[in-house]
Amino acid sequence: MKVKSLLSVLAFSSISLIAHAAETDNLAVYSTQQDKGATSLGKQAFHTKSFDVTLANIGDKDADLSKLCLKAYNGHGKAFKLDTIDETLTTGKLAPKKTLKGTAVFASNDESVYDASIVKLSDYCNSHDNK
Repeated sequence: MKVKSLLSVLAFSSISLIAHAAETDNLAVYSTQQDKGATSLGKQAFHTKSFDVTLANIGDKDADLSKLCLKAYNGHGKAFKLDTIDETLTTGKLAPKKTLKGTAVFASNDESVYDASIVKLSDYCNSHDNK
């Protein structure tokens, strides 16, 4: 009886995981580091790092870009907020086997953003954690 219950739980869990597969699983992000910059206004300053970004839909369904966002990370997993992005990377749908190119700029109050080395897609767009 316990075996049947366990199998039922496992079956429902795997179905649930399949149903909740992230749209990000079918999108590849190719990024190339570009410029570092800084802006100051009075005593305030912020630092930026830009990336050339290509999104590729490797899946078999359209990807809704409006539900996704880009985050940059350093080698320790610290995430940096998106400051500026080409609108083509955040609007509309990306058809299967198609790509889009644009620029994304990430910002920080200190120079730590200069250590950002990878750009990833996330569906946790309103979150400030490192997902």
